[in-house]
Amino acid sequence: MGVTTPKFPGGTSGQVGQLSDLEVDGTTLVVDETNNRLGIGTASPNTALTVEGAVTLKEQAGADSDTAAYGQLWVKTATPNELYFTTDAGDDVQITSGTGIAGSGGGDITGVTAGVGLSGGGSSGGVTLTLDLSELSDVTPANGDKLATLDSDGANEQLTTVAGLATLFAGTGLTASSSVIGVDASQTQITAVGTIATGVWQGTAVASAYLDADTAHLSGTQTFSGAKTFSADVVISGTTPQLTIGDGGAEDTLLVFDGAAADWRMGIDDGTDVLEIGVGAAHGTTTAIGVNASAQTQVLAAFAANVAGTFGTFSDGDATPSVATGNLWKHHASAQTITMFDDGIAGQTIHVISTAAIVYDVTGTNLKGGSADITTASGDITSWFFDGTNWYLVQFMDVSADMSSVGGGGGSTDLNGLDAAAVDVAADSVGIIDANDSNNSKKESIADLATAMAGAGITATNGVFSSTLGSGGPTPAASSAENIIAFQVFS
Repeated sequence: MGVTTPKFPGGTSGQVGQLSDLEVDGTTLVVDETNNRLGIGTASPNTALTVEGAVTLKEQAGADSDTAAYGQLWVKTATPNELYFTTDAGDDVQITSGTGIAGSGGGDITGVTAGVGLSGGGSSGGVTLTLDLSELSDVTPANGDKLATLDSDGANEQLTTVAGLATLFAGTGLTASSSVIGVDASQTQITAVGTIATGVWQGTAVASAYLDADTAHLSGTQTFSGAKTFSADVVISGTTPQLTIGDGGAEDTLLVFDGAAADWRMGIDDGTDVLEIGVGAAHGTTTAIGVNASAQTQVLAAFAANVAGTFGTFSDGDATPSVATGNLWKHHASAQTITMFDDGIAGQTIHVISTAAIVYDVTGTNLKGGSADITTASGDITSWFFDGTNWYLVQFMDVSADMSSVGGGGGSTDLNGLDAAAVDVAADSVGIIDANDSNNSKKESIADLATAMAGAGITATNGVFSSTLGSGGPTPAASSAENIIAFQVFS
């Protein structure tokens, strides 16, 4: 084995001086004087001591004496021997035990079990544990609680309080107190609001001036549920305004007028299919007028005697019978005098059938029917109209009269009953049936009628006929019948 001669700077061979570099066999032992490094088995040590290959430590009973700031790595005498590290305080730390790493029980790790909040583990090979939050129990967060946090600076995992998190989340218009975020009473930072799809408005009403041109946002079809109260007039406008009550279902509909003394209603009683107008807020009671599905008008509660064609009957000896419950009546079968019909409604018309000798006093009462009292017999009919004060006779039918004769009530006019008048042929008119206008009744002046009738040799002026013969008119032919003109005057 060759040995390189040591170099001693500043001296000669054999002299003791400062050692510069030492090499033994190139790599067996190398002292790197420049970097203060020692290499064993390598010519390029990279630490203070670099060993290429295994390092053999002789076992011993215990560590050497302690030296401050120095630790010891040594092998303790045992079967098999054991690796130890001793601190400068004399603490012996066992590293190996038997055939494994020293630990509790002195044996190998046979398995890893995932605890609460972890999943994975195993008993052989590479073992992995994974965080599993699903295994954690539910808890209601409270002020003072903490959450696991990965710090954004990447330094390490840390804890964050719920209160601190709430404070972080509380932005403009919000304030966090004891982990609870609340809305500030003053929201001065809000200067505009976009479209609000849903929500409930509470507190101060929003003035219509702050809404858009469609003030109530009801330009489209809207559905409202629950009762709605309007404190001002409701106006339905448009080219064809329409208010629909009901949805076609089998239910009553009502328009109720809430009066001080009484309520009034108008609507459909679905049970009877009748449009009712009456007193009260419920159908079927105190009904005044009804219209059925055939558009027939029925007088109901106010004139109840008319329902189903029934007649009311006046009480015996009642000179002022009430007509509040009907407009079809019969007298009691006893002679009596009537001076008034009580409880009438302005506009009411009644028809009364006499069942005995009934006298209507029309000369000194609120019954108005001419200049003399009217006496009826059984079967006679009178019709009366009420203006709110007086009853006026509309019609009187005497069942004993000949109704087929002219003037007998058959619809013809009895000219014998007309007053006489002086004829003014220039201004008066007569009634005609116009054949050129579907035989409609018309009036025609006497003057026009005379003009139309004036033929050859005749003129009409203001309804007066005149002959034109002998005054420049046509010359009559001898022995001609046309030369004879006859005038007949009708008066």
